Amino acid sequence: MHSVKKLDKWIYWSLCGYALTFSVSVGAANVFLYLSILIGIVRAVKERPSFIVPIHYSRAIIVFLGTLLCLTISSPDFIVAIKRVWEFAGRIIPFFLVVACVTEKQQIIRVLVLMFISIAITDVSAIWQGLHGNFRAGGVGGHIIDFAGSLVQLIPILVIAIMDKTFKEKRKYLFVVLAISSIALLFNGTRIVWLALAVVVPMSVIMYCGNITKKLPYFFVIAIIIGITFQTVPALNARMASIPDPANVYNRERVLIWNSAWKMFKDYPITGVGLNQYTRRYQTEYISPAARERTIAHAHNNFLQMLAENGIIGFLSFCFMFGSFLFYSLKDWFKYHHTSTLMFFSITCGILLQGLTDFNFGLTKTMQLYFCLMALYLQYRYSDMSMK
Repeated sequence: MHSVKKLDKWIYWSLCGYALTFSVSVGAANVFLYLSILIGIVRAVKERPSFIVPIHYSRAIIVFLGTLLCLTISSPDFIVAIKRVWEFAGRIIPFFLVVACVTEKQQIIRVLVLMFISIAITDVSAIWQGLHGNFRAGGVGGHIIDFAGSLVQLIPILVIAIMDKTFKEKRKYLFVVLAISSIALLFNGTRIVWLALAVVVPMSVIMYCGNITKKLPYFFVIAIIIGITFQTVPALNARMASIPDPANVYNRERVLIWNSAWKMFKDYPITGVGLNQYTRRYQTEYISPAARERTIAHAHNNFLQMLAENGIIGFLSFCFMFGSFLFYSLKDWFKYHHTSTLMFFSITCGILLQGLTDFNFGLTKTMQLYFCLMALYLQYRYSDMSMK
């Protein structure tokens, strides 16, 4: 028993290492994550881990992965298909590690604080890049979309935490991280994340406060500051103006990619072209003659990617999983008004909105963070309850 508790501690501290490095170094984060997995295997051999995940969430994950596993049978290359399922399953591993070994509230808060420190370091480096003329800053890690995927999840958490009395003593530190994250977000330049947070943050504030009459002046001040910023920085202004512009090359390319993905789905409506077959089929058969970017490897949209690669069966399982996350977290929020529930609901909305123009479900770093945050939410939410 003593050795098992020791292993649990090692897993916990390895996850702390992952939290501190996830935004700074993919290599270091993977080392900590793989270390926690190896220790977890040893721990499972010694004693079967006992943890309970609320059925609504575990069922959604099992249905999605089980559906993909069944679809490997219809895939033209079974080995490649299995590897694809393993890729998706691997992004969910942090979820099970957290629910098994991060059980105390102080542990949960410590992991989250380390994540804030990690993103703050990347924020500072992204701001430095932006001040030197890089308006597609990726920070220390260098991956623009992954960085955006981290911000779309952590900024709503910061906003909600600042409003909540539980974190009153840490509010000034949260404000600092939120401020530099907001500036870094501008220099990152990912338009869909700008739009996603423009929806998610006000929504979160309205849901948390209920009556927002007293908060309206703050909204007006923030809107004015944002407006002035975009008007006075030509690069930001041009980036924002490109969003509704149908002549913009990137917008045009996305429409062509979406049309190709839709054609792929229409040709293979039930099971799609096969797991991990999208890239090959798109580049060799379905790419538009008008497309300038000839090496695109995904559909730039989570839902279209699922339709094209996995057909209506895979698409429905994907919708069932995220639909369950949204429905049950929203139901829990209206019933109990638990702050962590609103946080999880908000980051799920952010991830799905970002996924309208990016295949962020295919980004390992982004989805590992999402499922890690999901597990932290469940542990924090049910830490005071005897029944999960």
